[in-house]
Amino acid sequence: MIFYQLSGPADEMIGFDTLTFNSLRKDLPNLKNVVVFASNPKDYDVTDDYFNRNKPWFVALSDTPINYEVIDYRCTKEKAHELVDHADLIHFMGGDPFIEKAFLVEYGFDRADVFNNQVLLGTSAGAMIMGPTIIDTTEPMHVEPGFGWVSTSIIPHVMFEEPINVHCYAEYAPVLLIADDGGIRHELDSFILLNQVLVIEKNQEING
Repeated sequence: MIFYQLSGPADEMIGFDTLTFNSLRKDLPNLKNVVVFASNPKDYDVTDDYFNRNKPWFVALSDTPINYEVIDYRCTKEKAHELVDHADLIHFMGGDPFIEKAFLVEYGFDRADVFNNQVLLGTSAGAMIMGPTIIDTTEPMHVEPGFGWVSTSIIPHVMFEEPINVHCYAEYAPVLLIADDGGIRHELDSFILLNQVLVIEKNQEING
């Protein structure tokens, strides 16, 4: 199974950057079915807005038309599992990681072994839930266990031009601070960093 933890495109109109796009194309040579999990499954207006704005990112990955479905409370649990069983790519939307996590637990998608070797891709909040720890950096900081599908917790939308207090994240390491267009691709025990990512390792002595 392949996991992508992404901050999200720097320009939503353009979609995935070249490095991420080419990596996804290689992993999905016969992309036909994309399923999207809502991050706020009760707010249909917000979900539909994200769904429609994000759709071109995934349409561009295939040379042929794709099926593109969303899972929120308008979709039954049974239908959701049917959609996931036939999906090639599963996208976990950005938004609220804690609401998204609770929804996935409720619908029975909290374990990685529920999925059938598809490519699982999270952007922003959807990427945060994949790791061992969800770290919400808004004040006050809110920390909650993630699903632990991958070994890295992430902080998305980092602006490296601004001062960063890396010390506050050290106890949750390994943590990735990821700029927009950045991310990490996990497969088995290996990973590839995509674009601008700062890695905070366990037992790392951090200077500054």
